[in-house]
Amino acid sequence: FVLQSGSRDYSQDDQNPHYDARWCLKNTHERTGAPTYFFDVLPRPEDGPLHVDLWRPPERLSLLDMAHVKTTHGLSETLITSIRQTDPSSLFLVYHNRLGTARFLLCLSCEYRWLCGACHRPLRVDDTSFSCTGCKTRFPLPLSCPSCHGTNLTTKGIGIKNLQSRLRRLFEDRVVCTVQAGDTFPERGIAIVTNALWSHAILPPISGIAIPYLEHVFVHTGFDAEERAYRTIRRLAGLALDFGVPCIMQAWDAALLSSALRSTQKIFQEENTLRKQLGYPPFQNLVTVLNTKTNSVVTKRLSPDVVDSTLASLPPSFDISVR
Repeated sequence: FVLQSGSRDYSQDDQNPHYDARWCLKNTHERTGAPTYFFDVLPRPEDGPLHVDLWRPPERLSLLDMAHVKTTHGLSETLITSIRQTDPSSLFLVYHNRLGTARFLLCLSCEYRWLCGACHRPLRVDDTSFSCTGCKTRFPLPLSCPSCHGTNLTTKGIGIKNLQSRLRRLFEDRVVCTVQAGDTFPERGIAIVTNALWSHAILPPISGIAIPYLEHVFVHTGFDAEERAYRTIRRLAGLALDFGVPCIMQAWDAALLSSALRSTQKIFQEENTLRKQLGYPPFQNLVTVLNTKTNSVVTKRLSPDVVDSTLASLPPSFDISVR
């Protein structure tokens, strides 16, 4: 049995995306013939066919359209009221995976956004410089926009520090804290949690869950960016279902949530169709071959039945990555 098989927390995809619990279980099945079972929030097509769809959204789910609701400090009156109606002696979770102040620079004249040239991620504004959350490179802050040469620049975005400050102003009677990896969960108050939430195997009883800025969940880069966002939303909604508590999500684009909460079977079918069109796994393997002598890199698309024989024919000087 493998539980949470598709979660990035449990895979070693920094080395090889196939070398994780699923790969080991599949190998065991091929050697012994023992039946295997995968349980996950959002299964992957390469894990095999989807036999049972157990997904269902929480009964007390609220999606708030931020374009049509009144807000205070970036939080809707509905969310504020929901927190106030909960027992102060219980714990309310607020998910916001944005560290520090999470500010990004924006040109108000042409809406130009600064991206890292290597990682193509938005550069985060620190006190005196830019920094890339991917490669950690720092850049000096610009004086003008490279696109329109204007100087009408501003910073936007909110990190957990600012969110914590806002919640403390709104809820002076409650303890508001940030919980990250290695921190102990409080038993009451309001806890702002990041992805470190998933490193805690056992959670204290909670009275509600909120995602105040749903769009922030979709800012990841990479081929599986949408999958990662869907997985996060469904895991949080699943927690609300398990605890029988309200789940409140604020968004400027309601379609983001409706797509994430579709049936697993529907998402699975669409993903399979797209992967087949693009020639992605499990229909074709993407093989990156690096010749360590010439330092040349070639990416090949190989059908699964010829991958082993093709790779076996390469000399030891080739470094190979398969996905």
